[in-house]
This record gives sequence, C-alpha cells and structure tokens, in this order.
Amino acid sequence: MIELKVTDVAIPSKIAFNFEEIKTELATTLQRYETMVYTADQMKAAKADKASLNKLKKALNDERIRREREYMAPFNEFKAQIAELISLIDKPVMLIDSQVKSYEEAKKEQKRQQISEYFETECDMPEWLKLEQIFNPSWLNASYSMKNVENDLKGIQEGIAGDLAVLSEMPAFAFEATEVYKQTLNIQTAINEGKRLLDIQQRKEEAARMKAEEEARRHEEARIAAEEAAQAAQDDLNIRENLGSVDTSEMTQPEVVEHPKQWISFRALLTVPQAKELRAFFVARGIEFNAI
Repeated sequence: MIELKVTDVAIPSKIAFNFEEIKTELATTLQRYETMVYTADQMKAAKADKASLNKLKKALNDERIRREREYMAPFNEFKAQIAELISLIDKPVMLIDSQVKSYEEAKKEQKRQQISEYFETECDMPEWLKLEQIFNPSWLNASYSMKNVENDLKGIQEGIAGDLAVLSEMPAFAFEATEVYKQTLNIQTAINEGKRLLDIQQRKEEAARMKAEEEARRHEEARIAAEEAAQAAQDDLNIRENLGSVDTSEMTQPEVVEHPKQWISFRALLTVPQAKELRAFFVARGIEFNAI
C-alpha cells in the first residue's frame, strides 16, 4: 500500500515588523487630510499628496505580495506535486469505474428481464397494460429484492382491477373514462373525463329539448291561427248565407217616420247567432240588406 510521507515542516513564525509604529505615524499624518479642503490654487499640491499616499500604499502592498510568494512557494510546489500524483491515479480509477458501471448495468438489465418475464407470465394484468407504464426504476437497485418487486406488482394488479370495476359502474361514458384510465392510470382523471362528457351530453339534450319545445309551440300557434282563420272564413260564409235567405216580405214593418235612405256597405265579423240577431234587428227596423 502506497503511503504518503510528509516531512515535518516548521510553520513560519509571525512576520514581525514595525506595525504599531507605522500605524501611529499614519494616524497622525493622515488626520490632517480628513478635514483638509483644497482651494483652486492648491490643486497641484492635492495631486502631489494623492501621489505620495498611493506610493506608500503600493510599497506596503508590494511587500505583502513578496512575502506571500516566499511563504507560499514551498506549499505551491507541494500542491502541484500532489495534483500530479492525483492525475496519475484518476486514469485507472476511470477505467475501473467504467467496468463497475458496465457490470452494474448488466445486473440491472438482467433484473429488468427477470421482472419482465414475471410480468408477462405471473401477473394477471389487462392486455392493454404495458410494463413501462408502471415500471419503478428503484426495482433495479441491488438492495430491492425480487420478492419486493413481486409484491409491488401484485398490489398494482389489484389496484388496477379495482379501478376498472369502479369505472365500469359509471352510469354513462364508462367506455370513454376507461380509455382515459388506460393512458393515465389515474382513476380520478378518468372519472372527471366521464363527468365532463356527461355534462356535455346533458347540455346538448337540454338544448335539443328546448329547441323541440319551441318548434312545437310555434307549430301549435300556427295550427290555432289556421283553425281560427278557417273558422272565421266559415262564419263569414254562414253569415252571407243567412243574410241572403231572409224573406222580408213576411216581415211586419213597424210604423216609422219616413227618412231618405241610402245604401251603406260594410262587413262584420260575427258568429252565426250574432248574424241571426243582426238580421232580426234589420227586419224589425225595416232595413233592407243584401249580402256583399
């Protein structure tokens, strides 16, 4: 077994420098800049002060970078060497991993075939049901025993049989609901589709009923109008016949004052009794009349 052996390395001690001295001096030096306001004539001096401060800042940072490189140089070399060793290990790891995955895929395919065979020969599933519709990827895990898979399939078989029995009892559109269930294996979705189709059918039937009632009403109104027209025509004919058959010679004319007479033509819509009453009135008043 290869073992990594690292020689003990002395951890660098704290880098000492005159931190407090510089900090104190800076605090005193920089304090005057906090309230300083440069006039237009002092812009040259302002630029010089800015350059001086930036120069000091750069000097401090450059020293930090130099010290960091010195301290990190051994570690960076160690880091690069470790990375090189890891890259050497990665190649065989990948080759081994490929073989392991191929073996695991072969085992999964073998188990898939075993599940498929059990599904085809031992399960009393509907002929339309495909294994892919109910397949659970976890069945292929090595930790998931074939016994557990068989129990799952039996439970699915019982569930589907129960769902189909429920759908077959639907009062309408059981076939359509079952077809939806075959695609979704969701009984609530199937029931909802049956209800939707039933609602459409009921609304269509209601619309057809209302249309039929409206047509029947119109036909009845037309029939009544036709009967009334026919009756009116017959009454008119009867009036004409009754008025034409009156024998005025046999009528006793009442004694009336003579007034000039003139013919007045008119039509009247009367029943037969009304026509008779009108004729009697004319006769009683000595009014001459003829049928038009």
